Amino acid sequence: MLLGRFFQGVGAAGPRLVSVAIVRDMYKEPMVARIMSTIMAVFIVVPALAPAAGQGVLWLAHWRAIFGLLLAQGAIVWIWFVLRQPETLKAEDRMPYPPGASAWPRGKPARTRPPLGSLWLRESSSGSFSAT
Repeated sequence: MLLGRFFQGVGAAGPRLVSVAIVRDMYKEPMVARIMSTIMAVFIVVPALAPAAGQGVLWLAHWRAIFGLLLAQGAIVWIWFVLRQPETLKAEDRMPYPPGASAWPRGKPARTRPPLGSLWLRESSSGSFSAT
């Protein structure tokens, strides 16, 4: 169950990052602000509605069905993106990305003091919102 929750959390971060990247690649500044405000409204409302959806699943099936539904939803969205979403970054703006390029920089924030302080402050303040 803990492993499933871990992957659920990792998967929950993806839509936010991808939506920002797609909007920034496809639109100019005035329209970016309008679209991003709509996206932010969705990302604020969805966590408020998710417990009700989870309760609906529990009325119909076992608690493990929630993970199955999340997996199915993720697979459907992934397939849709593979088949329907074109590359949004212009060819002249693309940078080469060699294998293993992100291995070293990924650990750098953990060894740098300012990001650690920012991370601690952000997580300690947002943790109070999810603690019940």
